[in-house]
Amino acid sequence: GGMAGMMNAFRAMMGKDAGGAGAGAFPGGAAGMGGGGAVPSSSSAKDDEMRDEVRDFMDRWNLEERFESRIMEQLRKRGDTWREDLQALSETLGTARSPPGLLSVKLREMEDGTWAPMSGGGSSGPPGVEMCGDFKRGACDRGDRCRYSHGEAGGGGGDRGGK
Repeated sequence: GGMAGMMNAFRAMMGKDAGGAGAGAFPGGAAGMGGGGAVPSSSSAKDDEMRDEVRDFMDRWNLEERFESRIMEQLRKRGDTWREDLQALSETLGTARSPPGLLSVKLREMEDGTWAPMSGGGSSGPPGVEMCGDFKRGACDRGDRCRYSHGEAGGGGGDRGGK
């Protein structure tokens, strides 16, 4: 009965595996919902904190539930800058006519690795003033109140550059 025994062991392993993947594939699924506080590991504390922040963010912009896991997933990848990243996302959405639409675009950029949060030092413009992402797209309606650079003017008041 050696062969049958092996098949059974194999099947048992496969079953365990499939179940495991199902349960583990959804971060913060059933496990995260429970007591939560019982797990002292730092990652889960950070996770709870992150989830709270993400929920606030979603409430503020009136976003659908389905965004939560996508935002969480991307922020987890960002590591220690997730707070700044969420803040940057929030500022970006503040300029949007349709926050959920813009958020979808930003999440896709995060997934592709092309997203550049505004808080990163912009390469163009005077030091300390980031390039305005909205202005680059021709969508900035903040004009002179915008705290990001609009290129030549540089937010520094026109022709002081000695041109």
